[in-house]
This record gives sequence, C-alpha cells and structure tokens, in this order.
Amino acid sequence: MGDLHALPAEAARSVLAVTCGAFEPTHVARDRAYFCSNLALWAQTSDSQTGDANQSWTTTTESHRDNVNPTRTIESHTQSGNRTLDKQAVQRLGSDGHFEPYQDIEKETVQVDAITVRTTTRTFGRDADGVKTLVEVIEEEKHTLPGGDSNVVRSTSDTDANGNLQLVRRRIEETKKISQDVEETKATVMLPSLNGGLVPSVQLQERRERGANDTVESQKITRLPDGAGNWQVGEIRHATTRQEGDNRSTEERVSRAALKASWAKSPYLKQGIRERFRRRAQHSGDLFRRYPRIGPGRRPAPG
Repeated sequence: MGDLHALPAEAARSVLAVTCGAFEPTHVARDRAYFCSNLALWAQTSDSQTGDANQSWTTTTESHRDNVNPTRTIESHTQSGNRTLDKQAVQRLGSDGHFEPYQDIEKETVQVDAITVRTTTRTFGRDADGVKTLVEVIEEEKHTLPGGDSNVVRSTSDTDANGNLQLVRRRIEETKKISQDVEETKATVMLPSLNGGLVPSVQLQERRERGANDTVESQKITRLPDGAGNWQVGEIRHATTRQEGDNRSTEERVSRAALKASWAKSPYLKQGIRERFRRRAQHSGDLFRRYPRIGPGRRPAPG
C-alpha cells in the first residue's frame, strides 16, 4: 500500500481503475451506480406469462434521503424472440417541484445464434433544453464455446465535444474451463495512445477454484507495460469467498509492491494514462457545460 501512495494521486487512481476493468467515463454515466435510498416506493406492472418467450414488465422506484434531491427511476424489460431490450430512465426533482428527465440507459441484447450474444448499451444525457443526447455506447460480443469456455470483446465509445463517437477502450477476454471446479480468465485492456488508436495497456489474469463448503479461492494478477516491450507485475490479489447460509464473506490480500517499479519503468504508461486523464477531465468539463442539469443528487436552488 505504501508504494501505491508514492505515486501521483491522479495516476494511482487511474491505474487502479484500469486494473479493475472499471475505467468508466467520469461523466453522467457513472452516476447510475449510486442511486441508493433509505425509503423506496416500488410499483410494478407485468404482462408476462409463464412459459411465454415474449414478456415485458415495468418498475418505478423513488429515492428519498435527507439533504439529497429525490430521484425517480423507471425500468422496463421487453423480450421478443431473440431480442431483449432493457431501459432505465432516471428523473430528478426540478426546481418547480416536478420530476424532470436526467439520464436514460438502453441495453439491447440479441441472441445471434446458439453460441453468440451481442449486447449494445447506450447512455443518454440531457442538454440545457432537456433534449436527449447520446453520451456513451458500449458494444459487447460474447461467444460461448463447448466445454464452458467463452470469448468476450467489449468496446466503449464516448462522444466528444462535437457529439461524435470516439473509441476510448476495448477489453478482449478469454475464459477457459480448466476442470469442473477451476476456470481461468485472461484479458487485455486497450487504451488510447498518444499517437492515436488503441494499444495494449493492461493485462489481467484471474484463476478461480471452487472448494468444499461453497468456498471459492481466486488469484488475480495485473501486469503493466514497462515501455521496453515487456510486462511487469503491478498487483496480485488473493481472495477467499465463503458462503454460509444466507451470509457471504470475502477475505482479500493485496500486494502492490511492484506497482511503483512498473510505473517508474514505464514512461509510456505514465504519459498514456496522464493523457487519458487529461482528455477525461476536458471531456467532463465539456459535458458540464453541455448538460447543466447534471448532478441528480443536488438540491435545486430555491425558485
């Protein structure tokens, strides 16, 4: 932990975000994970039928917390044949006391064939006039192979200041079933380079083994480029997950002793992540100017 703290604060946050496979945009799309509530009002309508491949439902949830602007989330699910569409519309309480649109997320899943699933997730924000505008697109294609193996390619594109989509991240993942209780996942995360295009920036390797009494042991190794064409271990995570009845606990040990060394040996990695951080900061500034309604958790100013 001490070695990690020796890194520049921005760089440490960026490196860990990438190694966790999370490196999500800092714009409004990030907010979707943080709508929690102490009091939830829930209602659901459904026209699904047991055994029917075509089904749909809708739920509405309101979140109310002290000193936090209330939000309302409307979620819907529609399935027709090999196509599934999930929508989430987030609304915030406006200064006039009425809920107004804030963010929309649409996830379309298509079963292309027996082994291929294609998923497209689109995130929309609202501009100053309340117009729905595309912010981010995530495209994923998963192939499930015989024996339980799978391959996944996930590409993330953000809109720039002109509203054009720019590819900012690609994750290529391969999972192999070693035995009945052991599987291993290898992934490469590609990020924008200073010269344009995407380059391999992080390698992830995770091994999971199921033991007795519903215990799962896992080891995740993160490797970073050293600027000389080699990969250096930046972090190792060991985790033990136990399931006892309805209770689930996880013990984790993390070693980052090599992270500072990998960082010091990789001027390319430092420049790449700093450039990406700069682009994200600039992009967020543009979004704040384009989407002044951002921040559903804020109290509206008195009218």
